[in-house]
Amino acid sequence: MKLFIIYNSDGDTTVREIEKHEFLNRLNGDEYSSALFLNEIPDEIDTNYWPENAHLIIEGNIVCPKPKEKITVYEL
Repeated sequence: MKLFIIYNSDGDTTVREIEKHEFLNRLNGDEYSSALFLNEIPDEIDTNYWPENAHLIIEGNIVCPKPKEKITVYEL
């Protein structure tokens, strides 16, 4: 299962894709020792206003809409 970790550092938003088992290995190590994990999407969607070292983890897959049909209509 893939995880997507969203966090802000020095004004830059980062999205990291990582396998769940790899994240658990890193979590049990030192990499996330100072991370604040969020249990919901904050009301403030601009990550610059999130608490310091806040991480939002989303489990799942990326989806992309695909066009089903295209209709072109011309008018003069």
